[in-house]
Amino acid sequence: MHPLIKLLSIDFDGTLVSRVSEPVLDAQCMELIRKLQKAGAIWTINTGRSVDLLQSGLADFAFPIRPDFILTTERDVFRPGRNGDEWEPFGDWNERCARDHAELFSSANSVLAEVVDFVNQNAKARLIYDAERLEGLVAENDEEMERIIEFIESASRAPEPGLPTEHSLSAFLSR
Repeated sequence: MHPLIKLLSIDFDGTLVSRVSEPVLDAQCMELIRKLQKAGAIWTINTGRSVDLLQSGLADFAFPIRPDFILTTERDVFRPGRNGDEWEPFGDWNERCARDHAELFSSANSVLAEVVDFVNQNAKARLIYDAERLEGLVAENDEEMERIIEFIESASRAPEPGLPTEHSLSAFLSR
């Protein structure tokens, strides 16, 4: 079945699982994924959730099949652990990614502080933090996001050494 499909990478909330319609988990979709896995396709769940939150979601919705991989917090890659229950990091990607993100945030500290001040004083957007670090923001509407992006582009025009370009920084913060 479908020999050309080699990889399925599917979002969790609002795609695999719907909280606004019935059924919450589509049985036909799950059966198709099962058939594709049996035919050799690799299935991954791609989510902004943490590993723990995804595991609880899989349990809460009684997923009938297990993905081959999970991609959590929009960047970390895990595979099923040897014990079958837990997930383990896939290689050293997660560690390298965490280190690179720490370096990025460190180099962008002054610009990020300006962005936080701008949003707090001039917008209703909600800032999202992961531990102590700014992770993103949610604007009230498209117009507000455009104003914030314009500010970010302006603030990042004269980057410090090692700071990403204005386009990569604004894309990072607007996702």
